[in-house]
Amino acid sequence: MNNITRTKHAVEKSADHANSLLDEASERFTGMVEDTKEKGQELIENAKDRGVELLDDAQERSQDAWRDLKKWAQKNPGAALGWGVAAGAVLYALLTRKVEKS
Repeated sequence: MNNITRTKHAVEKSADHANSLLDEASERFTGMVEDTKEKGQELIENAKDRGVELLDDAQERSQDAWRDLKKWAQKNPGAALGWGVAAGAVLYALLTRKVEKS
């Protein structure tokens, strides 16, 4: 009977130890998941901020280019008309071409 009691206590002790290890592992895993989630959200916010900065920069550049194009077209109306026709022909050719089926 004494051996049965000792064995029972040993099993209970091992089970308690296993449960404590499992709890500790799950706490660590939860902490790692939360840290990773915070880092991911921080990276997403940084990417959004960078995207907004790049978009603003691109819009400024396009406005400057459009202003420069207007000035050039006012100074050189003949060349502007010629380049406009050429650009239109190229766009028409690109947009209306048929893709050959293989």
